[in-house]
Amino acid sequence: MYKFEPSELMKELHKKYFERYVLPNFYHEIYSVIPNKESKKEPRETWYSRFHDEKKLFDCFMRNCSRHWEVLAVGEFDELEKFYCDNESLIKQIGNADPKTWNNLLSEIFGYEKFEKESEWNCIKQQLIEERNKEQRCNYRYSPTVGEDFLQEYDILFHNNVTEKLCIRKNLEWFKNTVADKMILCIKKADFERFASRFRIWTPYIFALLSEVRVCPYCNRQFISPVLTKDGKSRADIDHFLPKGIYPYFAMSLYNWIPSCKTCNSSLKLARKFDFIDLHPYRDNIGDCFYYSIKIKGDNDSGNFISVDTIIEDEACQHHINVFKLRELAEFHSDLAQSLVQRRLCYSEQYIEDLVQSNINLYHTKDEMKAGILGYVPNKKRINNTILGKMKYDIAVQLGFIDDDEDRKLLEKIRRLVYKEGAYG
Repeated sequence: MYKFEPSELMKELHKKYFERYVLPNFYHEIYSVIPNKESKKEPRETWYSRFHDEKKLFDCFMRNCSRHWEVLAVGEFDELEKFYCDNESLIKQIGNADPKTWNNLLSEIFGYEKFEKESEWNCIKQQLIEERNKEQRCNYRYSPTVGEDFLQEYDILFHNNVTEKLCIRKNLEWFKNTVADKMILCIKKADFERFASRFRIWTPYIFALLSEVRVCPYCNRQFISPVLTKDGKSRADIDHFLPKGIYPYFAMSLYNWIPSCKTCNSSLKLARKFDFIDLHPYRDNIGDCFYYSIKIKGDNDSGNFISVDTIIEDEACQHHINVFKLRELAEFHSDLAQSLVQRRLCYSEQYIEDLVQSNINLYHTKDEMKAGILGYVPNKKRINNTILGKMKYDIAVQLGFIDDDEDRKLLEKIRRLVYKEGAYG
């Protein structure tokens, strides 16, 4: 809900991966994608002729990609927009005749599907093989030595004397499954940055782990914490903010990757077109463009007399709210809003002060006491990692738990409803 951005380590790892695996594809010959059979719509000879005309434009576009590869790799969202504007004419000319063919070709060149299948151990193995080749200047692929190198580096990083206790067989797959994977799982989160940096590990799981985002930035409703265990692993989806089907040349752009929950990415957003004018989690404080507000329902027969409304303050977020169904989903959390209302009615400012004085060893300030009453720290900086943090914060402000700026008229109506009309029976 509030803007964040990839860490410097993430940028470094992604840039190295892009330079190593994506950039070389910019210079490869592309004739292999020409159909070797007659097109259903036109003879093969005609298709070849048109292809060669478009190839000149395509070559020009790829030269631009080569010149600005660092922008494509780790350029911020505004830099990606500039790249698109500078190349918009070329892009449209290339795609006019046969957009599907050229999109497929660009998808193959940028290779997101390959990245999606990357494993942590393969990254480590490749790095160790390259280092040994550089030292010995030969094509070295002897599996046991790769395992030995890994154990030695592991010892250096984490001071674990494991090299004498483990036997490395000639089957590297055995070593991976019985030794390496388990050792990777044992690495503490605090040490993982050092580990990823040493071996230049860059996989979807590492992206999710290093992003430090634990709640979906689109909906703020679901945890996306990465989990890596011997029985399997789970991570956030990587959403392409600019859909890779429409913008295949941004498929491997770090600032186009948004860690998100599966519901937002696979059920709601899908391939819906988001553009440069839309609110972007790395660039915009989406949470400042709307707020949640409680209101009193017309009836209170069941005791549930509070509902949650979504108020838009900036029309720029209308598309975001519509796509991710924030208004509709907010209605499912009226119980949370009502719980906060009940706490506000029970805890007046004077009562909270009295509680602080009588529990001074536990709570030193009113803010600390309010955090205890609310069950979370009402701080904007923590919204990104708190389930429904945006909703809790907005309602806490409305009720005066934060900044003492309560909606007095609303609270008075609720008090009359509760204490005079007996909403709780």
